[in-house]
Amino acid sequence: MVLENYVMLETGVPARLHFSDHVIQRRTVTDPITGGPTIRNVLVFDVDLLNGRDAAAKYSIMAEKHAG
Repeated sequence: MVLENYVMLETGVPARLHFSDHVIQRRTVTDPITGGPTIRNVLVFDVDLLNGRDAAAKYSIMAEKHAG
């Protein structure tokens, strides 16, 4: 599902994404353990096709294992 130009994946619902480009951005996020701000690298993909349909959206992830 595309919402506000971001791809939001739903649990149990498969999605097919095609990426046209990517970039690594540094973002300040709240650390779940300390509750304070911390800087993390975020991998951001440009999505041009979602389930075979044209899209102009972003898909971003912080999980290093998922990014690999």
